[in-house]
Amino acid sequence: MKPSPFDIANPVRGVLSRPWCHQTIRLLTLQSKYLAGALVLAIGLPQISTADTIVYSSFLSGTTYVCCAGYPVTGPAASNVGVLVGQSQTAGAFTPSGNFILTQIDVAFWFANGPNTNGFTLSLNQDSGGVPGTAVATWTGLAAPSQFAGPSSLVLSVFPAAMVLLISGNQYWIVASPSAANTYAAWAINALDGTGVGGILAGNTGAGWVVQDIPFDTLGFDVRGTVVPEPGALSCIAAGLLVLVAARRKTNGGGNPPTG
Repeated sequence: MKPSPFDIANPVRGVLSRPWCHQTIRLLTLQSKYLAGALVLAIGLPQISTADTIVYSSFLSGTTYVCCAGYPVTGPAASNVGVLVGQSQTAGAFTPSGNFILTQIDVAFWFANGPNTNGFTLSLNQDSGGVPGTAVATWTGLAAPSQFAGPSSLVLSVFPAAMVLLISGNQYWIVASPSAANTYAAWAINALDGTGVGGILAGNTGAGWVVQDIPFDTLGFDVRGTVVPEPGALSCIAAGLLVLVAARRKTNGGGNPPTG
């Protein structure tokens, strides 16, 4: 029996059997007379998903939230009206619904002035038994801004210095920690009246993390990333290129090198 045009090699039969892959390869085959154009087409296909995607967001819309209430990020010497507050970390959890390469994190913070300072550190942490675990990326030198009460879209944005892969279904934590003994910053919640989405957050005052599942008005932040192409899509591109090369070799009489 004459083999199917797509039955060119055993290793790629499983991929080639998919209808969407057939369509991709037909496009490449039709372009085989114009090798440069076909290669541009093939190389461009896996780049369809390179734009930033919202992996998670608790903001009302865009990066909007309502200031000013939130959870403390304080150092051991921070005080409120002359009373020591004590050290506190705050963390918010999220779980990607797909595989992403992290590109950006936006957080909503505010600072109430006074004798304290506003510096803090942010980190992306793996989950460890339902609480923040090992940090996979850290950003220092951040400063919570002074704000007025009411709607705000003022956020602090951080960007990874190296590639960070977010795995589908794995819970991660954004952790805010004080950077000075007298830091007194606040991680703003997304709303004050129950209209904001809920989420999982945690606080640590030195005795370990305490986790809460807030039904509404949780910490304001978002996580952005680029979609990691599925292995099947990359295999299809590779298979398509094999078809294109085979077609070119046939057109050129088997691809034998010219003799002088």
